[in-house]
Amino acid sequence: MTIRHRDGTVERRPVQRHEGSFDDWVTSMEAKRSSRKDSAAKVTVAEIDEDSLRVLDLREVASGRHRIVGSANYLTDDERRAHGGTSYLLVREPGNAHDGNALAVYGRGRKVGYLSAAKAAGLAPMLDGLGFDAYRIGGTTVIENSIRLWADIPTVTAMRAYVKGR
Repeated sequence: MTIRHRDGTVERRPVQRHEGSFDDWVTSMEAKRSSRKDSAAKVTVAEIDEDSLRVLDLREVASGRHRIVGSANYLTDDERRAHGGTSYLLVREPGNAHDGNALAVYGRGRKVGYLSAAKAAGLAPMLDGLGFDAYRIGGTTVIENSIRLWADIPTVTAMRAYVKGR
């Protein structure tokens, strides 16, 4: 397999072919999946006391639905239903080592993941200017046959108009 990186470098990795029947392959994939589930129990638990924060409600600002990323680091598959919901908090993490614009997403007091780096880059400067500890947004919890969590993220255009009107 050849992987071309954005910086122009090319990486070649050998592809392992599976010897045996399709049923053998399915069995091996299920074994790998169950071992990942065991490791998923080792998640980072990050909690927040919502009552101690100054929260600005942004649910009335025009938004688009986007997937919450990185949730596997903070929730097991079973915990997603308990901490997902229709209301989330965005909390800035300007000291985040991976992304200075990081926006963590909390559901029912527990970190459930982050906004994508692109969404965070557009919103973080505006949220910083508002000066609140957290920002309430809408969203949805997991749905049947899916473990993804979704958040209603204010559009940059709507957020600019909201900030200008404040």
